[in-house]
Amino acid sequence: MAKKRKNEENGLDIPQGLSQMLAKNPDKLAVFGQMDDQTRSALIQQARQAQSRDEMEALVARIGGPHHFE
Repeated sequence: MAKKRKNEENGLDIPQGLSQMLAKNPDKLAVFGQMDDQTRSALIQQARQAQSRDEMEALVARIGGPHHFE
């Protein structure tokens, strides 16, 4: 439980929609796992702002591409 609180404090608690999409896309999940903390945090912040499934899919599609999450 303490680990979850620490992740929430650091802004690293992954939104459910993002985790579901990553689970369906192992290649994207692998890239996500290799991101540095700053990039991963920026992606998570954008995922929290996604208003629809389409926005979340577009966000996941960008993982590993030329666009950065900063």
